[in-house]
Amino acid sequence: MRANDGTRTAAEVLIDQLVVHGVAHVFCVPGESYLAALDAFHDRDIAITVCRQESGAAIMAEACGKATGRPGICFVTRGPGATNAAAGVHIARQDSTPLILFVGQIAREMREREAFQELDYRAVFGSIAKWATEIDDPARIPELISRAFYTATGGRPGPVVIALPEDMLVERVAVPDAPAFEPVEIWPGASDMSRLQKLLWAAERPIVLLGGSRWSASACAALARFAHRFALPIATTFRRAHLFDPAHPCYAGDLGIGPNPKLLARVKGADLILLVGGRLGEMPSQSYTLLEIVAGLRERLPADAVICNGAGNFSIWVHRYARYRRYGTQLAPISGSMGYGVPAAIGMKRLAPERTVIAFAGDGDFLMTGQEFATAVQYEAPVIIVVVDNGMYGTIRMHQERHYPGRVVATGLKNPDFAAYARAFGGYGATVEKTADFFPAFAAAQKSGKPAILHLKVDPEALTPTISLTTTREEAQVGG
Repeated sequence: MRANDGTRTAAEVLIDQLVVHGVAHVFCVPGESYLAALDAFHDRDIAITVCRQESGAAIMAEACGKATGRPGICFVTRGPGATNAAAGVHIARQDSTPLILFVGQIAREMREREAFQELDYRAVFGSIAKWATEIDDPARIPELISRAFYTATGGRPGPVVIALPEDMLVERVAVPDAPAFEPVEIWPGASDMSRLQKLLWAAERPIVLLGGSRWSASACAALARFAHRFALPIATTFRRAHLFDPAHPCYAGDLGIGPNPKLLARVKGADLILLVGGRLGEMPSQSYTLLEIVAGLRERLPADAVICNGAGNFSIWVHRYARYRRYGTQLAPISGSMGYGVPAAIGMKRLAPERTVIAFAGDGDFLMTGQEFATAVQYEAPVIIVVVDNGMYGTIRMHQERHYPGRVVATGLKNPDFAAYARAFGGYGATVEKTADFFPAFAAAQKSGKPAILHLKVDPEALTPTISLTTTREEAQVGG
């Protein structure tokens, strides 16, 4: 309860800082280690989404950070709650997404005795967070929370982890709020732009690759004008297709997994490659599931529809054939983290309930965070999840057949009826075994107004657009 003597509990100071910094959504799994902070939310105008597992909560927050450019906020409890949330922290690190993870912590006098669920959060998250800290002095909360927002968004954005000792949260303190945070933007200097201009004038076969975070709709529009002025071919990098309109005359394609061979040849033959906003890294191979379905969705989705996915051999078709016509319409992890698509879609639907939000997930991919479908039902968030079921960890099986042909170990899956799974939670579910049946099922899912799962049963034989599982094995045996 808030007092009238000018003091606040540390928990109240903490939540007040979130209000000051413009936080509108928070994702959490409740825990006794931060009960005081939960109570401080009671009379604050911040929407709280309660999730079923901490990895889902952290991924939802990461998706909001990725979509808005402002830190996504997640609260989890100590020990296993924090380690579950580590998946979302790692995604935020590799995807350069601003995220702040608050972790309930044991009381200060219990530290370094391996108390119940004790962890050293600086040590645990130090290698994947931009900054990991623990607040001992409640008077420093405004300062440290402000620093967290600036750290999460400054330079290359990323995650911040803050541990909150439970006894600290109930101390009372009289301290002013920090000034409202605004991201500090960076840009190339005049000499850098002059050098770029000279490089472009001298280049005969230039190409621009777009990636990274901290984009906005206006930045994308400025890039489009830049491309038009210099007649530059523009390709988007892995899971960043929404940064450039594919209908633009300068669009050259998506340089992700399974790119068009002509695009690959164009990049290899370029005498100037300009990478804007991102970085190039090694990505695991992906493979076949959804040709005629993904392309068909292009004509049936509104221009601002958001498409989310995790990792697996289904996503090559999403990246190659989906068309992201506007900024902020693609949510996918550069880190290749499985289980991302479902909670990301739910988080985005909570952020923008008026928009169409779809998630593509493999069978193994879905069951890593599929329990968050319950969150979608609880909050009446009608996302549509397309579960692509080939009965195996397809990407790993593909590598297995290439390197150890015919020696199949630990990649087969026995799956549930995913449509029945959806109905059991109170959502809409349908099974699709033929391509022709997909769009009627999709329309029915939209009409239902409920969170939905469309269970696509696909042939495990098909790995890529041109290579089957059997062909992969046979080529490996011949090569060996």
